[in-house]
Amino acid sequence: EDAPKPVDLAAALGGEDKLSPELVQTVLDTIGATVEKITGCHPERLEERALLFWEFFEVVMQSCRELVAAGGIPLHRGVPLFVQTLVAYMGLADKGLVALPAPPIDSSAQEDAYPDGPEN
Repeated sequence: EDAPKPVDLAAALGGEDKLSPELVQTVLDTIGATVEKITGCHPERLEERALLFWEFFEVVMQSCRELVAAGGIPLHRGVPLFVQTLVAYMGLADKGLVALPAPPIDSSAQEDAYPDGPEN
């Protein structure tokens, strides 16, 4: 069986149509506070919160505003760069080359949410 080729993440996630490494770092530095702000009215403890569908888009927009506030790029450029970076990352995740963190749920909720296990 052929071993999978190593992935050049810099090449896969880089380029003129995606966020620079510095701008990605800005997003990473602010994402926790952004998610906490957007999920602030959720009744769950912070570590148990998960984004609702529409909140994902709020996180994207707030992250793009953080790029503007950091002096990185104007909003009309940041949104497509952010989206293309996410699309590239999700393409790698779909191929099993990178992983997303597991959702923060307790074991009883996991049994209900994933009757056949989280991998299925």
